[in-house]
Amino acid sequence: ADAQRRLQGDFFDELAGGGMSAADAARGLARFGFAKGGRLMVLAIEGGVPDVVVHAATDRLSRAGGGFLISTHADGITLLIPADADPPNLGRWAQELGERTGAELRIGAGSAAEVTAVGRSLREARYALQVCRLEGWASAGFEQLGTYRLLLSMTDPDALRAFADAMLGPLDTYDRDHNGELVASLQAFLEHNARWESAAAQLFVHRHTLRYRMRKVEELTARDLTSSFDRMEFWLALRARDLMGAQQDA
Repeated sequence: ADAQRRLQGDFFDELAGGGMSAADAARGLARFGFAKGGRLMVLAIEGGVPDVVVHAATDRLSRAGGGFLISTHADGITLLIPADADPPNLGRWAQELGERTGAELRIGAGSAAEVTAVGRSLREARYALQVCRLEGWASAGFEQLGTYRLLLSMTDPDALRAFADAMLGPLDTYDRDHNGELVASLQAFLEHNARWESAAAQLFVHRHTLRYRMRKVEELTARDLTSSFDRMEFWLALRARDLMGAQQDA
């Protein structure tokens, strides 16, 4: 069992490190019981006694059927599992493994990835675990991290663009189709800390015009500008676009 675990861990580490061709990776995954061509995801676990957690996770995954890999390091345990159509219930995983090991566990999950992108899913799982630690959560998937996802992915231009477009895309479409100024008005509104008079003065419009535009922003995005959280996410989306513009200029 120990030898098998070492083989699993060594293969997993090499796969996540990106030092393996797609063909070699596929052959290796097949030897460990993974279906051909399937997408994969990484779970990162912390807490408890590592050997006890590994035993409990191995038992659970073996009973579920299908391939899996487990790697143990000083900073915790990582699992590679198939990315099924229905993502795993991380809260249930944390509860079940916690009950079996008698420990309080935390689990972070990366997003589904092709065989050549396992390293990305591993980084995402560790990011999610970091947020769990900060927030006191038992579990979280990278896709659920919201603003944290942006902050943790600042070096990834695609992540920045996706976040900004998700927040501001409906406003872009409206501005383009109606020759509007919703994005510029939103930026002024936020820069002036939601003060109607000063924001309207910057835009050279009446405050009632600005109020109408902000109601349209809320309508198009299903967000609430009286919510400090929603204002923060809009602000970060605007800053993300500024950052991408600066990178392009550079």
